[in-house]
Amino acid sequence: FPVTIQPELLGVVDMMLSPNNESASIDSLFVSEKARGKGIGSALLEYCENIASDSGCLSVGLLVMRSNQDAFNFYTKRGFVPFCNPDGNWFCHKLLK
Repeated sequence: FPVTIQPELLGVVDMMLSPNNESASIDSLFVSEKARGKGIGSALLEYCENIASDSGCLSVGLLVMRSNQDAFNFYTKRGFVPFCNPDGNWFCHKLLK
């Protein structure tokens, strides 16, 4: 799902639902540097959570690189609970229902 103000791409998100629709996985969420702090990332995340919930998913998960503190803060501020992966990155998880 992209967010654009022609001709510039401001943000995009890619999410997949599990085959049984029990969970969703956000593979990427990107907001351009100049569009950050304007609610675009929050809107994209809320959009994903709504689609997942409407599809019957119980949770949404995603990976955050340990070096990406801004992303870590963004997701935890919005209710995602972090767990450290064996590779040192963060798996963040949020229950929807």
